[in-house]
Amino acid sequence: MSFRLKIVLGIILIEVLLMVVFNYTTIQFLSHSNRDHLEHEATVTNQHILDAIDKEALQLRDSHKLQQMVNQLIQNSDIAYIRISDMEGVLAESEEEFSTNQHSDKDQSIEIHSPIIVSGINLGSLELGISFHYMSEMAHQVQNRWITMTLIQTALAALFALLLGSYLTRQLQYLQRAVETITEKGAGHQIELHSDHDLRKVTIAFNQMSKRLAESHQQNRLSLKEQKRLTSIARKNEKINRAILSASQDAIITFNSDGSVEEWNHVAETLFGWPSEAQQSLKISDLIMGDSEANEECHDIVKFIQVHMGEAQHRELLATPRNRAPLTVEFSISPIQTDSSPMYTAFIHDLTEQRIRNAELELAAHTFDSNEAIIITDTDNRILKVNRAFTEITGYSAEEAIGETPRLISSGRQSAEFYREMWSTIHQQGSWSGEIYNRKKNGEIFPEYISISAVKGNGTEVTHYIAHFMDISEQKQIEESLKMARLEAEHASESKSRFLATMSHEIRSPLNAILTMNEILKSSGLTPEQQELAHIASEGGNTLMMLINDILDFSKIESGQMKIEEEWFNLAEHLEDVVELLATQGHNKGIEVVTVLSPHLHSRYLGDAVRIRQILINLLNNAIKFTDQGGVILRLLPDSPQRIVIEVEDSGIGISESQQQQIFSEFIQVDSGDNRQYMGSGLGLTIVQRLVDLMGGEITLQSHEGDGSLFRISLPLQGEGSLSPLPPAQQLPQLCLISDNPLLRKGLEEQFALLQAPIVSCSLREEPPLSKAEQSLILLDTIDNLVDDPVSMPSKWQRVALITLQQQHSDTLPREQLDGLLRKPLSLGSINNLLSGNIDQPNLHLPPVSETITHQPITSEKNGQIEILLVEDSPANQAVVMALLKKRNYSVSCANNGQEALKAASKQSYNLILMDLAMPIMDGLEATRQLRRGHSPNQSTPIIAMTANAFADDRERCLAAGMNDYLSKPLNTQQFYSCLQQWQESTTEAERTAQSSELLEIEVMERLAADTSWNALPRILGIYFVETEERIPKMVELYQQQAWQALGDEAHALKSSSGSFGIVRLQAVAREIELSAKEGNITIIEQAMEGLVLLAEHSIEEVKQYLKERTDGTTTTGA
Repeated sequence: MSFRLKIVLGIILIEVLLMVVFNYTTIQFLSHSNRDHLEHEATVTNQHILDAIDKEALQLRDSHKLQQMVNQLIQNSDIAYIRISDMEGVLAESEEEFSTNQHSDKDQSIEIHSPIIVSGINLGSLELGISFHYMSEMAHQVQNRWITMTLIQTALAALFALLLGSYLTRQLQYLQRAVETITEKGAGHQIELHSDHDLRKVTIAFNQMSKRLAESHQQNRLSLKEQKRLTSIARKNEKINRAILSASQDAIITFNSDGSVEEWNHVAETLFGWPSEAQQSLKISDLIMGDSEANEECHDIVKFIQVHMGEAQHRELLATPRNRAPLTVEFSISPIQTDSSPMYTAFIHDLTEQRIRNAELELAAHTFDSNEAIIITDTDNRILKVNRAFTEITGYSAEEAIGETPRLISSGRQSAEFYREMWSTIHQQGSWSGEIYNRKKNGEIFPEYISISAVKGNGTEVTHYIAHFMDISEQKQIEESLKMARLEAEHASESKSRFLATMSHEIRSPLNAILTMNEILKSSGLTPEQQELAHIASEGGNTLMMLINDILDFSKIESGQMKIEEEWFNLAEHLEDVVELLATQGHNKGIEVVTVLSPHLHSRYLGDAVRIRQILINLLNNAIKFTDQGGVILRLLPDSPQRIVIEVEDSGIGISESQQQQIFSEFIQVDSGDNRQYMGSGLGLTIVQRLVDLMGGEITLQSHEGDGSLFRISLPLQGEGSLSPLPPAQQLPQLCLISDNPLLRKGLEEQFALLQAPIVSCSLREEPPLSKAEQSLILLDTIDNLVDDPVSMPSKWQRVALITLQQQHSDTLPREQLDGLLRKPLSLGSINNLLSGNIDQPNLHLPPVSETITHQPITSEKNGQIEILLVEDSPANQAVVMALLKKRNYSVSCANNGQEALKAASKQSYNLILMDLAMPIMDGLEATRQLRRGHSPNQSTPIIAMTANAFADDRERCLAAGMNDYLSKPLNTQQFYSCLQQWQESTTEAERTAQSSELLEIEVMERLAADTSWNALPRILGIYFVETEERIPKMVELYQQQAWQALGDEAHALKSSSGSFGIVRLQAVAREIELSAKEGNITIIEQAMEGLVLLAEHSIEEVKQYLKERTDGTTTTGA
């Protein structure tokens, strides 16, 4: 709806409302006035009629007369009806009823009832009806006229409103167009004035407003432009200030009038050590203190400035950094004038470096006359001053040097790039030092050690350079002498190692002969006295051999020739073998040797089995040697998935704290002194520690003098597989150990607890702590002469099984009196067999007692067919070995070196060849290689190596050369005969097995199958076949390119993968190539590479054949 229409409708509505109210009020007033008048007229008429009534006729009840009067009165048009009544009824009344008369509308008449009283007597009543119908008609006419007039007035008002609205809106539209024009064109637009314009004043005011608005807008634009300019300047200043704060090398702190820090830069944060978020809580007095600690109380900044600064603009004060010692700083303060409270900016310069530089200058001044040559130059590198030593060294006087540059003494040996790097270091770090060559005045070139430092002034700019140097010609000569001495020492060490290796062979060979001959002598039917003398000779020889071995091992470690190898081996078996080997020594001393093996160990570990065995033997030997009562416990426990712990605990003499400090030093013994009770070299523990260090392990010692010792070794070893599972705990009876040895009881209690089979223990004279109601199993430790009747002692116990512990080779007690017999030292396997026995039967059935394996001598009828070639350069060793062989009726031929062996092998076929390694003309390794490559009748004959060399990696090199087995000197008679028995078979099956054993180690393959499965083994080996068939040609190519390092890497990979599957011959050859590549031994590489391709093919074919036979056998068995 338009504004104009709204105005018109508004005016019309107002006019109509006013007229309606006015007309309605007027009509109502007239109506009430007429009615009042009518009522008055009716009252007057009523009184006139009352006066006109004939009272006498009324009293006489003259109806006729009264009726006539009524008829006369009714003629009056205003009277509607008349009724006269007395007490008895109506006497007279008008003829027409009021209800039928034209004036009978009660709404348009007035009824009056009046009594007729004469002389106080009520004669009757008068009922009178007065009609005002004519008045109502007149009122209706008036009302109709008023309505007509109202409509006319409304129409006129509407017309007037339309005209007035049009006029007003036309003026307002004019203003509206003006506003739209201003909106479109902007403030300042002026509306045109008209002299007859009704809104002239409004227009003038409007124009003034537009003008002022335009001026205001102009001012705002100017103000905004100025504000933008000031903001740009402020931002620029802020960036400049921040750049100054960031680039400043001084600490800058802004604080307010109460000393609270408002802002600081990064240098201040670094200098005082407080984080940026802590600055709001700090005061300047927390950071700076004056001459005394009392000044820390100056929290009022005004007082602070007065106390610390006074009138000075700059002053040295002490800064108190966080968690650091106080620093001397230069403190400057400047007030900042602001509209609010005053602010201050402090500039703090750390004087530490400046004082150091000043001290250096002072020191340089004091040391200017030292024996070192000193040069001081300016920033242009012009010499300003030199000291006396400069003249003495170079020959140039101070007058000749001053004003020149140091190029005066330059030798020209250093390049320009060298000097650029030197000066770059000086500019960046402030100093440089090193060795250079310079030239003296006489032209002599001399080496010098020079140090150059940049000296800075109060600012950060360099002002001087100071160089001091010394002639090190004599030092260089000494260094050269030391180098020559070191080379000579290295040559001497190598010579010593070669000497030791040679002497090892030369000393141990005759000693081996002595020991072996002595063993033969002891078995030749000597008298008791002769047996005792032979036994003493054996003990002395063995002790001498042990000392020689210790010295050679130590020399090998000291010379750095001891190398740690890695191969998969069963650590638990090695430990039990060592214990079984040395247990006899303990038994001879009356002590126990007990093993404690965790069932959670891996079935095999990757490491150097030989060196770990050596560690075990040394520690166990030591423990047995220093223990006279009780015994030794050897523990093997897992420390983590890839780490094991070996513990050797004894109940021996113990080690004092003072001796523990040097117990691992060479040639140190617990009882060192002139009167030593225990023999030995004092190298055993030293060798153990060095070997442990080489393997990346740790060794610790816990001991108290008189209370025994505990050596603990932790070694990082990668393991795989697991030992045999534990027997089910619910099937175990009561277990009881009866022994008088507390250490044996302790060790076995630990072992059974690890196997989840708790065991109780007591001495032989105590009653076993067992329940009579339960089945029991007693382990009875019987020692000669301690128990006469082992069965009778626990006879009161029902359902008791007796298991006697006895040392190896001891049969004191009859087997038939016991339920079982266990040999000490107990192995983990024997304990598992014990716990897995069928205990529901009356007697416990145990596996048969393991007897010592002995090979019966072969009859001469059979041995007449066994031909052995002995290759040995030592006549003594020849005699020893020939004596051992003839004792078993073998046929023996001798060769003095490898060359003679090749000749003998080309003429006759042998069943077995015994080959020494170190021989003149041709050693055993080369002879074996040529024999394997040749076409003699003995190309596939088993070859057994024999050596006493302490420094060769014997077993691996022997296998790599093509040998089948290995014996170390001095020869152990039992091991010697066992080895011969293993290789002496001459049937076709035996030859095939021997050849297979030459290439494969079947146990490794079977163990791998047990850890995985026979179904998975072909797939795993298939990967190895593909990898090897790709690697061998690559190694041949690298060999032709003489890329020795890469060849060694490939050989290492081939060695590792072949060893994982027990392909030992190929593994050994790969290892020999790897070692030779590292050492640069081209000859050995050439020899090893000649047969590498053929050996790899044969090895893979042998593995496939074995796998086929094994799979076919498994299938047949399964069928």
